[in-house]
Amino acid sequence: MAQNKTVLIFGSGASIGASTAKLFPSKGYGVPQRRRHRLTAAPSLEHHHVQADLTQLRVVAEAFDTVKQKFGSAPSIVIYNAYGMHLTAEDDPLSVSLLDFKADLAVNISSAYHAAQLATEGFKSLPPDVPKTFIYTGNGLDSSPQPMLLTLGVGKSAMAHTIECAATAYAGKGWTFYYVDERLEDGNLQEALLAGKRIRHGSGNSAKTVDKTLLDTFVAGFGHKEFN
Repeated sequence: MAQNKTVLIFGSGASIGASTAKLFPSKGYGVPQRRRHRLTAAPSLEHHHVQADLTQLRVVAEAFDTVKQKFGSAPSIVIYNAYGMHLTAEDDPLSVSLLDFKADLAVNISSAYHAAQLATEGFKSLPPDVPKTFIYTGNGLDSSPQPMLLTLGVGKSAMAHTIECAATAYAGKGWTFYYVDERLEDGNLQEALLAGKRIRHGSGNSAKTVDKTLLDTFVAGFGHKEFN
């Protein structure tokens, strides 16, 4: 029997995997995950961890195929938390090599776009009453550039635009798209840009809130919060 409530997670580190393992299965979701390194623990019935190199586009399609084979249907919630980043000198951001730049953008943009693309294809096959959501783990780099994080910021900016376009275009179908951005209580950027708690506190909120703005800014421990 197909399980229509499935969450596919790209870039599930130890803290994120543990958090989603508690959140989504309790709500009736299966949780297959793609991560850079394979977990040492055996996968449970609820969680299926697979090693993947997201610089390779084929890996994204393979992840969706795995979900269909294991759970019998396309994922209804897709969370893209993977990232590629090579730090550069603060006074020389263009010093990153072209090879590293391309590798980071492959993860931050190309694979993320492909995941969103395949998510929408899967949404078409799911029952009308099943929530359909794509969540991209963002941060404030799309509006506040930091020279040392050039390749990460380029990716976040591109996907923020992509998410906005998708959220607008597919709103009539009931498909939701979110760029999740963790902030401090005063609205300033979260210094721990890559903290696993972003998904723990953000994606669960987004998945349940289909009428919120596509930019899901939130504060850890508080939840969704609007900033000017």
